Amino acid sequence: MGKMNSDLLNTLMEQNDDSVRHTDPDDEFSFYHLVSTGNIEGLKSRGFSLMDKGLGVLSDDLARNVLYHFIISISMITRHCIDKGMPSEVAYTLSDLYIRKVDKLKKADEINRLHKTMVYDYAERMAQIAENDRYSIHVTKTIKYINDHITEPISVKDITENVKLNKSYLCALFKKETGKTIGSYIDTKKIELAKEYLTNTELRFIEISNALGFRSYSYYIQMFKKITGITPKEYRSIYYNRYIV
Repeated sequence: MGKMNSDLLNTLMEQNDDSVRHTDPDDEFSFYHLVSTGNIEGLKSRGFSLMDKGLGVLSDDLARNVLYHFIISISMITRHCIDKGMPSEVAYTLSDLYIRKVDKLKKADEINRLHKTMVYDYAERMAQIAENDRYSIHVTKTIKYINDHITEPISVKDITENVKLNKSYLCALFKKETGKTIGSYIDTKKIELAKEYLTNTELRFIEISNALGFRSYSYYIQMFKKITGITPKEYRSIYYNRYIV
């Protein structure tokens, strides 16, 4: 206790001499609010960097210090986004993928660039969630069911039983409000997640197909090419670990 108090006092004196101040809590909250509400323009106007002095010194090694702040940042962003409606499984899995990616980086500027990518990734996903709020209660429930079960085989019958609506009525309502059929929406969401696996993991193509609950491997390949214009193999060759330089 005494040693810690002494170290604390010395550090506070050093920070005062160097005019070092930690980020204001209100400013920090504002940053997380911008991310969790999907405010892309607000983030661009505000600016953010893991190399700002106000973030404090957690390590004398610059790269390690930036890495520690990356972990803190993504942990806070994940919790804020879950609170604002991001499915917890999606939020935590995305966090795990970025932490695995940043673990391979050695330079502070590389980590800082990945942090920027991560922040906009979460913000864009939250903007999409906010857009979904404009849908009717039944379509919103349908989208939530799909997001919550995205790694499982999903049938329209499963959804109608959960939403408690007639199949024909729900399908027509969903198409009217989203512009997509329920089936094409499911395929699109699964392919979006497949792209994350292809970019951030070394899972084999068939393992990704199985992990996402596609009806068959051939259907996965067919839908991937239909939606992205290229095969999973081509996608991985272009984008795998693209932020690691």
